[in-house]
Amino acid sequence: MPNEVDVSKIADSLQARREQALAMLAGATNSHTEFLHSAVQALAIGLDCTLVGVGEVSTDCTKVKLLALFKEGDFAPPYTYDLAGTPCEEIYTSTNVDPHVLFCGGLSALFPQDKALLKLHAESYRAEAFHDSDGNRIGHVFAIDNKPMEDRVDDMAFFRLVSQRIGAEHRRWMANERFAVQQDRYERATEAGRIGIWEWNLETNAVYFSPSLEKMLGCEEGEHICHIDQWMKHVDPVDAENMLDVASRYRAGELTEETVAEYRVQQADGSVRWFEARAHLLNSAVGTPLILVGIDSDITQRKQAEETARENQVLLQAVVNNVPGMINAKDLDSRYLFMNSFQANIYGTTPEMAIGANAEDLLSPEYGAGTRKLDQQVIKTGEALKPFEESYVDALGVEHTWLTTKSPVKDEAGQVLYIVSSAIDITDRKQAEDAHRKNAAMLQGIFDNTPVCLNLKD
Repeated sequence: MPNEVDVSKIADSLQARREQALAMLAGATNSHTEFLHSAVQALAIGLDCTLVGVGEVSTDCTKVKLLALFKEGDFAPPYTYDLAGTPCEEIYTSTNVDPHVLFCGGLSALFPQDKALLKLHAESYRAEAFHDSDGNRIGHVFAIDNKPMEDRVDDMAFFRLVSQRIGAEHRRWMANERFAVQQDRYERATEAGRIGIWEWNLETNAVYFSPSLEKMLGCEEGEHICHIDQWMKHVDPVDAENMLDVASRYRAGELTEETVAEYRVQQADGSVRWFEARAHLLNSAVGTPLILVGIDSDITQRKQAEETARENQVLLQAVVNNVPGMINAKDLDSRYLFMNSFQANIYGTTPEMAIGANAEDLLSPEYGAGTRKLDQQVIKTGEALKPFEESYVDALGVEHTWLTTKSPVKDEAGQVLYIVSSAIDITDRKQAEDAHRKNAAMLQGIFDNTPVCLNLKD
């Protein structure tokens, strides 16, 4: 039986080991694996036991994956084992809210199916669970020794201190891992979608630009935009000044709602990319403008498409306006949506003035009523009219004869959207035909009334 001196030495040795263990644990701030290694080693030193491990249970609570294992003074490779028939099972079957499992002795005899305990000559076992953020048991810390353990309050307190620290670090690591996965997904999505987020502190002009946005703006590897002046170096000066003006109006309280602006950025290769910036204001606790947050999207393809469409529109307009014939489009109420210059001259108006008007307004009620009737026929049948002739007096009082066509333009569902009409002036042709008929009739009269025999042979 140990005397008082021996007990005192044992206590001093135990205290020294635990101080060493806690110092080791306090300095463990590296990666998740490195921290767990430090923690299990510290726990083994503080408890003076054979083996300490940290395990993560499967979702169906049938298997445990070891995350760290310190065995007989050295780190051992982690492995996965079946939970059933082991003392660790007690952690997950216990109905206590926060169970502390302790088997002081006879461990191998209590769990004869656990062959690992037999190999270790395990005598005693201590364990506690750690939880996720919802309070579910997701893993445990355990210690095994080949000598009996005493049921002492200070041992339990030390074990709980270390196991709770391990649980807290594991929850933090899991949260960081989830965040990293989400951040990676976000970065991939924003880079694929050519969008990025930003923040602008209106008091300090400090800014944050997401990595995807910095890349789109042409930042080099390792270059970051931390101040609004750095952003301005990448942006067209005129557009940058416009954006600064918007920020000033937010500061002054003139703007409070979301704003949308466009700006240009010249890339290193000399190309220009367009961006659309959407800004939203966040106020301080006292209601003053504090931060602008927003999303920028690369709209270069859209701007290029718009420019191409404008160029095509100009070209088409030039072609249509120089066609020696009338071309127009009307809505379902026979109001002009478009009229070329040729027809506008005939009607005594301009293409711009004709938009929204109808034939009754521009030419005459009689002609307007007739052409409206034809428009309705196209709308009702959904079919083009066969070319037909029509005559009316133009704005100068000159009568023209036209060969006119009317066709429907439909949507994907087959519904008529508007009517397109075209007409060519056949007045000269009709006059020539009339003159030919008159000449033929005159010659026939001469032949019929001449008192001689006339014939024509080959």
